[in-house]
Amino acid sequence: MRKEIEYIAHNFVPGSQIDEIQQLAINYFNGIHTLIEGPPGIGKSNAVEFLGELFDKELISITCADDFTESPLVGFPTTTGEYRNAAVTIAMEKGCLLNLDEINQLRHTIQVRLNSATDFRKSLRRRDGELITAKKGFAVLGTYNAGLAPHGRSDFALPTKDRFDELVFDYPTSDLEARIALLKSGVMGFDEIINETVEKRAILLHEDQLHFGIYDGEKLHNFFNNETITRNGEYRIYYAFQNGGEKKLELADSDLQDVYDFTIGLAEYLADIRSLITVGVKDLDQEIIQYVGSLGGKSTVELPVPGNRCLINAVKKYQSFGAMGADQKTKNTVAVQTIIDNVAFGEYKGQKIGNFQAKEFLVRLAQGRGLLPKEGYNLRFETK
Repeated sequence: MRKEIEYIAHNFVPGSQIDEIQQLAINYFNGIHTLIEGPPGIGKSNAVEFLGELFDKELISITCADDFTESPLVGFPTTTGEYRNAAVTIAMEKGCLLNLDEINQLRHTIQVRLNSATDFRKSLRRRDGELITAKKGFAVLGTYNAGLAPHGRSDFALPTKDRFDELVFDYPTSDLEARIALLKSGVMGFDEIINETVEKRAILLHEDQLHFGIYDGEKLHNFFNNETITRNGEYRIYYAFQNGGEKKLELADSDLQDVYDFTIGLAEYLADIRSLITVGVKDLDQEIIQYVGSLGGKSTVELPVPGNRCLINAVKKYQSFGAMGADQKTKNTVAVQTIIDNVAFGEYKGQKIGNFQAKEFLVRLAQGRGLLPKEGYNLRFETK
């Protein structure tokens, strides 16, 4: 039985074509708990949800917080004195997947409290003395943004980190990020963002054995030696992005092509901003550097790193203004301003970068990218 799931893998093991779904599947198949590290909006939660669909397992998710006691995780007494299970112990008794989102927000004492559930003991004793033992199929996945543990503490207590494997997710290429934004904004359907740069991959479960495959539309082939797989069983189809940016979409609809091309420009603009924040100007095109100017002696720009969600919002607004008859300049301006306002906000907007305030600097960066006109653009400032 075949089932296709709309997930596009793009996080590959360096020097190989092994993707994040294959790694998650191998870990789950071998009873290995997994941490997924990566910035916001890059698909960590989507990957966890896909794993649940892949193995037909219920997924329990809880977003962790610094003020968590063990009650929402291990269990708590009711007003009648009865003790009830919580997220971790419920997942253990069901033998299902548990996603601890923002797991590094948990205090180290709470992280360590869960250690016996994720090591060879596979059990956890509640405060009322009852021992909860994990059923087969129980696995913990923790998703987090590195370095954001509160109060200056490290993300993990070392004994807790030792019980997990670590996967690192990164931003996709600008082309794929643009396609994902167009999909999630409703501008394009899944079939429209797929071309020959996207490979159909499969994971087959057969008699308690795991197999990786490539699906050519008719037959399933072994991922490693390309031999035809003839085993019967359930397999899940997903997608892997094989393109480094060389082969972009060619769409029959010229209007849709224009939206796609502009969205790639926005995605490249986001990549520029991230680069400025993490490594400075060294990865920018020389022409853009000359137009933007220096960072005023700074090595990097101190702004929040923008995720994919602000790109999705920018595309939605671009499309909506276009549907109302706005001209190209207005659509471009609204979309770019959406990104600027989501990066240079609050205390960040007045920050000096070189000879400019943050918003002015980001406008010049967009102008250098050709997303805004270099003349006649009035930056919108809020006055209070």
